[in-house]
Amino acid sequence: MKYQNKNYHTLDKLLKASSKTIQLIFKECEIEEEIVEVLPTEYQYKFNTYHLDYLCKTSDGVLRNIEFQSTKISKEDIKRFMTYGIVVNFEKYACVETLIIATYPTKNKTYNYRINKDTIYTVRLISLKNFDGDSRLERIENKVKNKEKLTKEDIHDIVLLPLMNSIHSPQDILVKTIYLANKCITSKKCLLHIKSLQPLLVAKLFKDDEKEMKRLFDVIDMRIRYFEEKIEEGIKQGIEQGLEQGKEEQLFEVYKNLSEKFTLDEIAELLKKDKKELQEIITKIN
Repeated sequence: MKYQNKNYHTLDKLLKASSKTIQLIFKECEIEEEIVEVLPTEYQYKFNTYHLDYLCKTSDGVLRNIEFQSTKISKEDIKRFMTYGIVVNFEKYACVETLIIATYPTKNKTYNYRINKDTIYTVRLISLKNFDGDSRLERIENKVKNKEKLTKEDIHDIVLLPLMNSIHSPQDILVKTIYLANKCITSKKCLLHIKSLQPLLVAKLFKDDEKEMKRLFDVIDMRIRYFEEKIEEGIKQGIEQGLEQGKEEQLFEVYKNLSEKFTLDEIAELLKKDKKELQEIITKIN
């Protein structure tokens, strides 16, 4: 069977964009093994070229083929995924498991196919719509309201929440998470992770509303722009006060100018200072 390459859905690009997001999906699917290697997704077999969505090796030595499905799965899709597994098994001489991540409502299913008397090929179908998005949203909203730092799980939930089950529309949830990302306490690295993926969701869910799409793109970019502007402003104010650059007093002045909107972790990262060292200076001078 020949599989022709095609343009993937924007939603699929979102999910394939980050191994961290894949690792979170693994945990939701009760796969505890860690990703140890991301593998190529293009393979040649019998003059045909096969393009997988995502392939990785986990800590148990298993190769896991992740396929993303935003339309109802068909028998032809299952056959195609089986072919991927056989091709990768032939190329890598390793056990291959296939996990289909659906972004439409459907029951979680397991498909078993006997290839020969000794081999059964298993395909698992998991829908993100079976995950409770509303309880996760409430948890994150409470943390942001109480100015608590978000965990890694919270960060990934912010990205995936519009794809989960909710009493609200995916569009409404996406707008909520965009504003939450602008208010949350987290590191710049985590913030950039969220904001690199949110535009893909906006492009998918607001493709028929160009005006709202542009507005949301601006909102997504707002915190990053503000971060950069306050950096420049804070450092400039510290220098203008006549303090010699690099001294403790200047660092403290810069910290004061940034501390209302940014965490200690963010400021330490920004100033390229050790967090513990910066905390000691703040305690000493304050």
